[in-house]
Amino acid sequence: MMTMMMPPIIEGAIPGMYGLGASLATGWAIHMFHSAVLGVVFAGIVTAKPSLAGSTPKSVGVGVAYGGVLGTIYTIVANR
Repeated sequence: MMTMMMPPIIEGAIPGMYGLGASLATGWAIHMFHSAVLGVVFAGIVTAKPSLAGSTPKSVGVGVAYGGVLGTIYTIVANR
């Protein structure tokens, strides 16, 4: 869906963050790598503190908070 709705972001902006030329394949590879790393970090946090995943509502809350923190950090980094 992102490829259809916002192709310049996947093709140009994401590879451009690393000084690479515009490429859909490169943009998707970087995007998926970021997603995998952030997912592993989230899993590590929840594994280190099992009380965060005590129930489905709690797990959802922790996931939403994690996403909010990441969104805030990325917004700050992108606007500096």
